[in-house]
Amino acid sequence: MLAGLALVVLSGYRLAAPELSGQPGPTAGRVLPPPAAAPASTPSGGPASASSPAASAAPMVAPPVVSDPARLRIPAIAVDAPVVGLGLTPQGAIDVPTGWGDVGWYQPGVAPGAVGPAVLVGHYDSKKGPAVFYRLRSLLAGDQMTVVGASGVSVTFVVDRTQTVSKAAFPTQEVYGPVTRPEIRLITCDGGFDEHTHHYLDNLVVYGHAIATPAATPVAASTAVPAAAPTAVPAAGAAGAPAAVPSAPPASGAAPTGTATATAVPQVTVPQVTVPANSTPSAPLAPARSPATG
Repeated sequence: MLAGLALVVLSGYRLAAPELSGQPGPTAGRVLPPPAAAPASTPSGGPASASSPAASAAPMVAPPVVSDPARLRIPAIAVDAPVVGLGLTPQGAIDVPTGWGDVGWYQPGVAPGAVGPAVLVGHYDSKKGPAVFYRLRSLLAGDQMTVVGASGVSVTFVVDRTQTVSKAAFPTQEVYGPVTRPEIRLITCDGGFDEHTHHYLDNLVVYGHAIATPAATPVAASTAVPAAAPTAVPAAGAAGAPAAVPSAPPASGAAPTGTATATAVPQVTVPQVTVPANSTPSAPLAPARSPATG
């Protein structure tokens, strides 16, 4: 299949503006300042060294795979474009989008976020003016781009480098060859313009890799604080305990209220003591001893 992808031909039309070779520097088409310097990425699939920050950073999870890409967003060059699926032409080259503002994803290839190079192509210009990838040459290492799926899943890539290659000697293996991590290739026209074929002679290739996301940090289990032991309440009628006041009994046939009813205090019968007339007791009379308070 790689042999059939050796040549990427994107239709192009030279604008009235100066040709590519005479255009301003790479930052001229940017809408964001250059990205901050980032540490060099490890080779495709290469493990980070034990002394590198990545080795001691928080655990990372693999980027999500976007199997239904719908939009490509590149903030640095103000690209927010629809993505359409593409196949091969009868000549074996990657097809091109029919819309000048569309980005084409090579659908039989790798999905963005999966291991391998996901290939997205777009026009540089048209007869009327700039097309979707007109500013692609302004991307710098460290710039980010995001592929958003129709399902809402998205994956973000960071630019590693850009490269201008001849269509006549397209580096198939370098651009489309297997890699051991999720990567992306953005391809458009570049170089001189052939007035007879109405095609540019070169391609511009942007290389990038997907950004892993930090793993969710598990929430530490909170230390359980033992509940205070309830204070034992002496049973009603026990020595030193106040007598419980029973609540009013429910009316006959009434449903229970759901609250506990205090234990009724046994009724103590005080015997009647007859005091003879004209007699004064020498001490207060005490009631008979109750077995409940014994």
